[in-house]
Amino acid sequence: MTSRPQMIINVLQANPDEQFTARQLAKKIIDHYGAELAVKR
Repeated sequence: MTSRPQMIINVLQANPDEQFTARQLAKKIIDHYGAELAVKR
């Protein structure tokens, strides 16, 4: 399982030329790690 801080780092590294609001970043993380986050709940 990927830790949440690592999820944030991975999303930011995958999109180096973009800036995100917290909401946009959360949406990207959910889109990319949705299944893994569902297991953590």
